[in-house]
Amino acid sequence: MNGPVTEDGYTWWGIHWLEADIWGWSVERYLQVAGDDNGTGKPSVQYDQAASGNYASASRTAQDIRWVIIHTIEGPYQAGINVFNDPGSNASAHYVVGNERGQITQMVSDSDIAYTAGNYDYNTAGMNFEHSGYATESHPNSLYQNSADIVSWVCEEYGIPKVHPSGVAPADPSTDNGGIIGHEQVPDPNNPSLGGGASHHTDPGQGWDWDYFMSLL
Repeated sequence: MNGPVTEDGYTWWGIHWLEADIWGWSVERYLQVAGDDNGTGKPSVQYDQAASGNYASASRTAQDIRWVIIHTIEGPYQAGINVFNDPGSNASAHYVVGNERGQITQMVSDSDIAYTAGNYDYNTAGMNFEHSGYATESHPNSLYQNSADIVSWVCEEYGIPKVHPSGVAPADPSTDNGGIIGHEQVPDPNNPSLGGGASHHTDPGQGWDWDYFMSLL
C-alpha cells in the first residue's frame, strides 16, 4: 500500500503517518463471517465494510475486471483494516489478508472500485489485495496460502488469467488480457513507463515470493 490514494489515484499521506497514528487504534465493528454457503466455492471471509467515502460504488462484472493487484500494508493486518475504516483516509482494498490461517477480510464488494493502486484506471479494472507485512520482509506460508485461496477464487470467478507478467503493466489496462501483478507494476498515470502508480510505490517488493505464490494458484 505505502499510503492511501485519492479517488484520482494519488497518495496524500505517507507511511510515517500510518505507523504513528494507526497502531494504537481500537475499533469495534460488527464482522459478518461468510463462506461457501451458496455453492460458489468462495473461501470463508470476514466482511467489514470500508468507510463509504473510501471506495466508489459501481456495477463491475467479469468483463470489467482484468487484474489482480498485490499490495503490502507496510504494517500489521489490523492496521490496514483500521485505515480503510477511517473516513478521512480515502483509501481501501477489496480484501485484506493476514498471517493467521484463514485471516481474510473483505472490505469492498467485488463489483465496487477500491482506491489503492495509484492509478484510477487500474483501480477500475483491478481487484486489490492488501497483505500484512512489509515490502522488504518475507512472509509466512500461511499468508501466501490465505492469499492464494481468495485470489484463485477471484481469478476463476471473473476470468482473470493466473499469470504473472513481468515489468510495468500496459498504460491502458483494457489493452491486455490481464493477470496478477504487484503494486510496483501499476503504471504511473502521468508517465506510464514508470511503475508503482502515481507515487512509485514498491510493494509487494523483494519480500514477496512470486514463484511460490503462483505455484499455489
